[in-house]
Amino acid sequence: MRARPWILVVVSAALLVASMGLAGCGGDDDGDSGGGAGGGSGSGASATVFGPGDSIRVVDGQTFVIELESNPTTGYEWTAEDNPNAEFVKSSMVTSSTLPGAPGMQRLTFEATKTGSSTLVLNYARSFEPNNPPAETESFPLRVT
Repeated sequence: MRARPWILVVVSAALLVASMGLAGCGGDDDGDSGGGAGGGSGSGASATVFGPGDSIRVVDGQTFVIELESNPTTGYEWTAEDNPNAEFVKSSMVTSSTLPGAPGMQRLTFEATKTGSSTLVLNYARSFEPNNPPAETESFPLRVT
């Protein structure tokens, strides 16, 4: 009996999607509430969450989150360009679907590190295609006081 290579691809993709779904379904372990203003850092403090079109105003040392639609099964992910006023901390996926290949929200966590104003730029691209331009770019005016 001859093996069918497409079956291996389908099974591999299903396992990859399932493992990503399990990582995203466990909830947050950092205390982020997923909405509303809270601010601050430290144990139990909730971070302010921003989305497309928002201007970000935070205080120095405050943790904040940017949520953007994402589908990691396509190979794309949001990454932050270097910024003089904020430092990237971590990224996580949040999804409510159990369907393979379903999109979700990518949560990028930052910490305000220096007072001043700048633009925080995020690019939606494939890391394995470094010579291709990003599929999308989101810019956020950032003011740290």
